[in-house]
Amino acid sequence: MIKHLPFDEPNRLPSPPGFYYESSQEEKEVNLRDYWRVIQKRRWTIIAFFFIVLITTAVATFTMKPIYRATVTLQINKENPQIVDFKEIFAVNTMDLDYYQTQYKILESRSLAKRVIQPLKLSEHPEFLKKPETPFQRWKADLLQSVTALFSSSPSNTGPSEAEKDTILINRFLKKLKVEPIRNSRLVKIHFDSNFPELSERVADELAAAYLQQTLEARFNATEQARDWLTKQLEDLKAKVERAEEDLQAFGSKHDIISLEEKENVTIQRLNELNEVLTKAETERMGKEALYKQTKDRHFDSLPSILENKLIMDLKQAFIQLEAQYMKLSETFKPDYPEMVRLKTQIETIQKRLNNETEKIIASIKNDYESSLRREGLLRQSFEQQKVRVMTMKEKAIQHNILKREADTNKELYKGLLQRMKEAGVSAGIMASNIQVVDKAGLPTKPHKPISHPERNLEIGRRPGRYDEIIKMGCFGQVTAMSLTGEFGPKVRQWAEKLLKSWLVHFIASDAHSPNGRPPILSAAVKAAAKIVGKKEAEKMVTEYPKAILEGRRPNIPDPLPI
Repeated sequence: MIKHLPFDEPNRLPSPPGFYYESSQEEKEVNLRDYWRVIQKRRWTIIAFFFIVLITTAVATFTMKPIYRATVTLQINKENPQIVDFKEIFAVNTMDLDYYQTQYKILESRSLAKRVIQPLKLSEHPEFLKKPETPFQRWKADLLQSVTALFSSSPSNTGPSEAEKDTILINRFLKKLKVEPIRNSRLVKIHFDSNFPELSERVADELAAAYLQQTLEARFNATEQARDWLTKQLEDLKAKVERAEEDLQAFGSKHDIISLEEKENVTIQRLNELNEVLTKAETERMGKEALYKQTKDRHFDSLPSILENKLIMDLKQAFIQLEAQYMKLSETFKPDYPEMVRLKTQIETIQKRLNNETEKIIASIKNDYESSLRREGLLRQSFEQQKVRVMTMKEKAIQHNILKREADTNKELYKGLLQRMKEAGVSAGIMASNIQVVDKAGLPTKPHKPISHPERNLEIGRRPGRYDEIIKMGCFGQVTAMSLTGEFGPKVRQWAEKLLKSWLVHFIASDAHSPNGRPPILSAAVKAAAKIVGKKEAEKMVTEYPKAILEGRRPNIPDPLPI
């Protein structure tokens, strides 16, 4: 412990007998020699480990199969336009998140996958064939089978059943399938990845066709079920309509109800007519009553019937003339004078005739009044009787209206269901799909998945020309952030910068393993990349270019330069 104390050489104490201090330089030299001796001693182990890693990396790199992605684009409208209803053809459907989420899950469903697997016979394709077992895997399987047989009384299965094989095949199929909705649109992209470009194309197109066919079949079956249900409902409703009409007719016949419409109903019409006649009779009676009351006051001269009577007017004129002559002669002659007697007799005769005519008119006025009064009474009596009939009919009309309303409702329901059944019949034969194939899957000519951290790949470092060819074929390269910041060593950093200058890497990723050992930090790497390709391009490598890949677009990346 003493020789490792940090004190200066000139101030140290004298060495005790048999003990000496070594300088720090001598200590370092001793340590380096020790390290070198260890390396020399284990050199063959180190060399063997180096070649094992090199060979393993090379084998993994060159045996890695490229993955090809085929993409088909579909347009999914919310609802199927009904051919029989032109309003629905031109109606604009609003977005419905639940509906589209359901469609995305249907695209990833096992039933749809089975529809694609069977016609393409994917169970026989090399992509889905089971890889041959290694000797270790066979030994492990035999061992597990033997152990299971010891503790099980039933005979062990020699292999998976057909149902289990189908389940495994569908699971493999779904792992290679990806459904990618395009935001703010009705478009959805269906990706299928495999090691065979022709297979990717065929599966993507077949999946789109199977989805379209499955949707049409589901709607056709739903329409058929609806039509069957409507047919049964129509039969029941038709019977209800007939019963309702029979009940309505029987009730109307029993209570003499022809129609409850105000213009057609006889009872109400009769009441209205009596009301009008009674009103006129009351008016006439009131007028005649006024004349009759005038006769009670003996004011005959003011009566219109007397004033308008020509005979009475003539008699009054003659009476006035004779009376004037009599008064003139009375100034000369005495009343017993013959001419005076004659005039007196004529005056009395005319007065008597006037009284008779007036009495006739008075009697006529009285008779008219009494007649109109009797007529009004009769009309009022008839009106009250008819009014009672109407009120009775109104009470019966409540039940009548209930029956009529039930009959009308059943008729409307019957007409509506009949129309719907006709539409269902037409729709069953003419189905307009709400799904359209916008872009079919083309044959992929370039691998899809990028090559990760090529700056740390020993084989790529040894043969960079091969990597350059892969990039020119359409692959993308991804550099680790810590490689650019030098945390994997200067050689890795130099190689990462060289690839970056030649545009052989296109994305910067954290390759994070943990929050501490390899944290997900990109800022330092972006600053390092900005010194080589510029700040704008460096930021695109962590924003725009990865976003394009996630959206299924090919990023606009500069062409690679010779390395």
